[in-house]
Amino acid sequence: MRIVTLLLALIAPTAFAQSAVPPPGPDGAPAGGPFTLDSVTGQVSLEQFRGQLVLLNFGYTSCPDICPLTLASTSQVLDALDEDQLSRIVGLFVTLDPERDTAARLADYVDHFHPRLIGLTGSEAEIDGVVASYGVRYYRVELPDSPLGYAVNHSAASYLIDADGELRFLFPHATPPGTIAEAVRYLLESDTTGN
Repeated sequence: MRIVTLLLALIAPTAFAQSAVPPPGPDGAPAGGPFTLDSVTGQVSLEQFRGQLVLLNFGYTSCPDICPLTLASTSQVLDALDEDQLSRIVGLFVTLDPERDTAARLADYVDHFHPRLIGLTGSEAEIDGVVASYGVRYYRVELPDSPLGYAVNHSAASYLIDADGELRFLFPHATPPGTIAEAVRYLLESDTTGN
């Protein structure tokens, strides 16, 4: 049975974090699910990481604050793991701005945070399919007086997917990296596949 832990007590006092993740699943939690998107080296599917954990985040490279903080936190989580543990987890960063975020731009962006991170993009329809599965909210905000032209307001959470591809933990924005690292270790120790 899928276990999803909602760490609601740790929600950061920001508008985006408090708008949080809507619960589309019957048990009050996002259902998650498989997807295939594009990276700088070709197509990447969640299925190809069976036997490993996946720490999944959504955002965009022009994000001024939440996304850099989230990826810095993810980097701290990964750095807290030993070499064996680190070999059994990958971080995926899915863009919510496919118009600007090419696979190459995403690869360059995530590389600044950690080598175990992969940036993913796709068509708007492909992104929306993944977003719907994971309960992410986002919308475009026009900025006529900014050189960026627009921003993307979005909910902020990190999703920890187990070695069987099941969503197991959802962490609100600003969850301490140590808390996420403990959940990672718990799942790695619980993994009976021997991977």
